Amino acid sequence: MKPFRETLMANKQIHARAALLSCVLLSWAALADAPPTGRADLSQRNVQFNQLSAEHGLSQEMVYDIAQDKRGLIWIATQEGLNRYDGREIKVFEHLRTDPNTLSHDFVRSLLVDRDGALWVGTEAGVNRYNTQEHRFERQPFADVGLTKLPSDSIRAMLQAKDGTFWFGTASSGLLHVDPRVGLLRQFRHNPEKAEGLPDDTVLALLEDSKGNLWVGTRTAGLFRFDPVGDRFVSYGTSTDPDVINVGREIRRIYEDQSGILWIATADAGVTRFDLRRNAFERFSHNHDVPGSLGDNRVRDVIEDARGTIW
Repeated sequence: MKPFRETLMANKQIHARAALLSCVLLSWAALADAPPTGRADLSQRNVQFNQLSAEHGLSQEMVYDIAQDKRGLIWIATQEGLNRYDGREIKVFEHLRTDPNTLSHDFVRSLLVDRDGALWVGTEAGVNRYNTQEHRFERQPFADVGLTKLPSDSIRAMLQAKDGTFWFGTASSGLLHVDPRVGLLRQFRHNPEKAEGLPDDTVLALLEDSKGNLWVGTRTAGLFRFDPVGDRFVSYGTSTDPDVINVGREIRRIYEDQSGILWIATADAGVTRFDLRRNAFERFSHNHDVPGSLGDNRVRDVIEDARGTIW
């Protein structure tokens, strides 16, 4: 099999089965035609949009992440390769065992475009960086600063901090912090004997907020803020008190809106709004008996549009 294959996309409307990608495109279409209130009633609009599917070149229809680079190209992470879409064509990049310049694994979980425009790819077998000049993937992206032994683990979340360092959340190797300026790697692992240490080795979500705080979402232990003084992970929204709002255990995404409010998407507890200034939580969940409640308690992502509407 070749490192990538190309498929020409017809310039017409296409019906797709890619549910997650469809959701993103539908949201964009709705917003583009939304009234000034920021609300879009799709039932009374003739919304038409293009969708991508395996039939027309998408390598696989379970989409895990989407990113746009500085050239305007759309990158789509799937279970069976990385897709690049330029508005007309799809190129699929795949792992090739005999070629070290291909992806280290076909299962792509996360994507990141850094401040220099480089694309980082989080796979089931470590992090890769795409070399746009040589059109190849670097499986040891920090080798130039002497770091060649990063854990070859599933990369679930990636973040470039304001200071230029990188944070990587993994499936079983904890939280990685890489400073490429000095070639330093720090690994935070769960240690039951360490008070306020990393509570879970599976890190699914990362966010650096507008004040420079690093927020960490885990699979089983909830939401934490990293305090670099003492390397402490401070818990938020987790309590045994039934009268206290709990954020949830499995955090899928952490998002900060324009007003500094954090929105926490969870796997089974809906969405929580966290006002940092008031240290107040408000949880939104599905209730079959309440019309207009959240459609499902399984939430994978949160985003705010230009009008301030939360999706």
